[in-house]
Amino acid sequence: MTEDNSPELHLTFNDHFTPHATAGIYTVRARQELYKENGERIDTGEQALPESAQRFEIRPVRFVLKSGSLHALYPPAGSAGRYDTVLPHITLTRAVLPWERELTGTRAREHAPWLALLVFAEGELPGDESAMGQTARHTVAELIDPAEAGVIGPNLSGPSLTPEVLSSKCETIDVPAEVFRAVVPYQDELYYLAHVRDVTVPTLRQRGEDIVEGRYAVITANRFARVPGRYAVHLVSLEGYEPHAAPNPPTGHDAVRLCALWSWSFHHAPDNVLDIPGLIDNLVAPSRTDRENLALRVNVPAPEGTADPAETYARERLRLGYTPVPFRTLSGEATYAWYRGPFTPVTAPPVPDPGLAPGHTTADHALIYEQEHGLFDVSYAAAWTLGRTLALADPDYAAQMTRARREIANRAAVLRKIAADPARAGRSLETGRSLRALRELAETANGQALAEVLAAPQAAEPLPPRPRRR
Repeated sequence: MTEDNSPELHLTFNDHFTPHATAGIYTVRARQELYKENGERIDTGEQALPESAQRFEIRPVRFVLKSGSLHALYPPAGSAGRYDTVLPHITLTRAVLPWERELTGTRAREHAPWLALLVFAEGELPGDESAMGQTARHTVAELIDPAEAGVIGPNLSGPSLTPEVLSSKCETIDVPAEVFRAVVPYQDELYYLAHVRDVTVPTLRQRGEDIVEGRYAVITANRFARVPGRYAVHLVSLEGYEPHAAPNPPTGHDAVRLCALWSWSFHHAPDNVLDIPGLIDNLVAPSRTDRENLALRVNVPAPEGTADPAETYARERLRLGYTPVPFRTLSGEATYAWYRGPFTPVTAPPVPDPGLAPGHTTADHALIYEQEHGLFDVSYAAAWTLGRTLALADPDYAAQMTRARREIANRAAVLRKIAADPARAGRSLETGRSLRALRELAETANGQALAEVLAAPQAAEPLPPRPRRR
């Protein structure tokens, strides 16, 4: 344990993962052989059993990567920050995946992965000028043999490319030839761009957060985001492109079509630092010139002439920092309601009393209704919903609530079975109260007594009386 009583995190890094068998078609053969005690083989002649053979195929991920295979991305998808000193990388839950296929060619180093992570800046991909991580969907046949002039695909063949596989869909990107030659890692570099990470922790839960242990594969890009702007990252397959991932690649084509197994984008913004005073200042900059008054208001133009009471009421609400939001009543009518955030400089109204048991069990109990104008104030209701959402986001709290609901449901099922039996319905529960007293329990102490009865352990059923012998 560390000084702050948090579990130690043990990491082991390995440069590769050697699979027991890579992708391909294999044949298992079995035959019978008999030997004497001295090791001499016995010739069984015609009595020998015929040799049997069984073919099978190992077909790991090739053109489509399911979301369950993804563990983490960095930089996070859609994020903005200073990333000029970080190589983008992706973490996969299946540690052996980058080595389940083998690259061919004289330059292919042993244990080199068949996957690569390519980073593209804005304007480098014709189909994604803004570097948003967009892809195009094609069939595997269109990936291997593109119909567009000047576009080449991977050199793939073999019995594993069945008609069903060729007609299946995959995500692709078309990379200009000069861009591809500039960003693709060479085959002897791929060995250094992937590794295996073993994570071991003594305790799997820390401050309510699950610390997942296991073995993961990490694929790292070979390009930094040096220039500010947006970048697209694509996890691509280099299978079939071995001659092109070399210092002197083939020429004569305009673009290369790659299979993109996963894609995302991020924004390198070196000046995107957290400036609290600037953020607060900009909140009021668009709508007010009085910089001393920081009330967050929606300013409306002054009325022409005398405003009616309804308009005066609405303007006063806006002046106090309220904003109208869409609202649908329980009867299904579409209208609007008022909402005010917690930081507007206005004295908060008292919390409404629903007239029921202490506490608010639903968001509707926190609604404020203005009879004069027939409108609701949803500020407290929104805060109640936010608090419930935060509570349910706590895994410990959610697990306890689920367990409690399950136990109550099980106890209710037991009570229904007992109530259906007149002989058992007259018996008392383990707390000394009969089934006929359930209503009384529910009305006592706001239902606390009934909750205690339902939470109590169930007593064992007494054995039936023994028959008398004559």
